[in-house]
Amino acid sequence: MTDKKINSISYNHKWREYHFQTSAELPLAALEKKFPEFLSPHPLVQTSGRQLNEPLLGIIANWQGKPAGLVLMEKHDFDSGLVVCWHVLKSQRSFGLGQKLILQLERYAKSSRIQSLTLSFREDSQFQSSINKILRQLDWLPAKKELMLYKFSAKQFMQLAWCRNMSLPEEFEIFSWDTLTSADKQHILNRQQQANWYPVEFSPPFENPDFETSNSLGLRLHGNVVGWLITHRVHTNVIEYCSLFVSPELQNIGRGYYLIVEAVKRQYELGVAHGIFQVQADNEAMLSFVEQRMEGTIIAQTGCWFSKKVLV
Repeated sequence: MTDKKINSISYNHKWREYHFQTSAELPLAALEKKFPEFLSPHPLVQTSGRQLNEPLLGIIANWQGKPAGLVLMEKHDFDSGLVVCWHVLKSQRSFGLGQKLILQLERYAKSSRIQSLTLSFREDSQFQSSINKILRQLDWLPAKKELMLYKFSAKQFMQLAWCRNMSLPEEFEIFSWDTLTSADKQHILNRQQQANWYPVEFSPPFENPDFETSNSLGLRLHGNVVGWLITHRVHTNVIEYCSLFVSPELQNIGRGYYLIVEAVKRQYELGVAHGIFQVQADNEAMLSFVEQRMEGTIIAQTGCWFSKKVLV
């Protein structure tokens, strides 16, 4: 971060004069070195391990020459942005700095031709009430629960009776995603072009090798790829289950369950204790699966709430 990339303004709150620096060229690696105490939770938590669109746009608040707060935004296509970090030092709280950081971000985003901002937070956050209060004061849309977040034990999962009794029909084959062939890829893309058979958010990784090779899997039927389960290693002892998809005609006969069981089995054999995943709050089928099929394996769960503001 150089001086020519940063603009500065000041704001006086009672007897505290905060000095704000704005920048649209903030690389995550530099932020991790210079402001590690502010990256809690880490921005990658907000993107579920997905690589950030860098550089980030951000506001750094200073008091008496020292950093006091930080807010970061990832710029998306279609003139929108996602808040990936919003943190105020404990000693600087209760002085209105959190609200002013968001207000300054709104102004800076608008000046950068960003038309809307989205922010998310977990319902088990100790700051949930404060976040909701600030968002109401700044006329953001009421927060809604859009995701359920789960953490489970691979060992306990493999002890479930229904897992041990599953047998994949012989016309199907489960394979490691890192062995996907060029013919497989072409088949997937040709079918997508012809039938639009999977939503864009479930697009399988082709060019980006950033997935966990030990238990990211594909599913073939009579030699053709009809599904996948993509995972990421987010910690030495934690694997995130990011994208599960099977062809629409197979979704009501439980073929995705085989991918889940095989992936968790490989994780367990690898010695990785925990898995995490998220489910859309309106996905009744998957929520029912978690409740009925994963009872006794869930270590922790919480909801994730989202709010949005259109910048006019």
